[in-house]
Amino acid sequence: LYGMGGIGKSQIALKFAQNKQQSEYFSVIFWIDATSEGTIVQSLKNIQVKYNHILKDSSVSSANNETAVLDWISQYNQQEWLLIYDNADHDNISLLKKYIPTGECGNILITSCNPYFARVTDNVKEAVSEMCVTEALELFFKASDLQNSNINICEHAKAIVTRLGFIPLAIDLAGSSIA
Repeated sequence: LYGMGGIGKSQIALKFAQNKQQSEYFSVIFWIDATSEGTIVQSLKNIQVKYNHILKDSSVSSANNETAVLDWISQYNQQEWLLIYDNADHDNISLLKKYIPTGECGNILITSCNPYFARVTDNVKEAVSEMCVTEALELFFKASDLQNSNINICEHAKAIVTRLGFIPLAIDLAGSSIA
């Protein structure tokens, strides 16, 4: 998923993960903060801590670093897994590729402001764009707790969401500050 900041890429990824988790489509879902190499490594260390009991029993248990986690994920072939790399907004595609596990049962979702990250894999690339007017107004009224029954309020709300460029994060923040 790629698009401008605040457009809702992380929220779309989160909702996708929640829906798939409820349907038990993926046996395990991993969330990686891909803001920098340091946050990627820290996320992998967090996964290692959480799944240490499984890692100990695996063939990759001897290594005590992020590579061990990636190797374990690559070998996790019992069921489908999902690995989300969120906020991969930097310009270093090779950095992210370094932390992409292999494996036949894995699925990778990357969120980024950088459209070049769509080239990391040969699979589906989806641009995320701004909301339509109806969605933007719905979000604004939900965030602000205002009623949309008054035509004057609706006109002002439409002017606000238009001024904010129909960007979900900006609309949510503006609505919340009015509440």
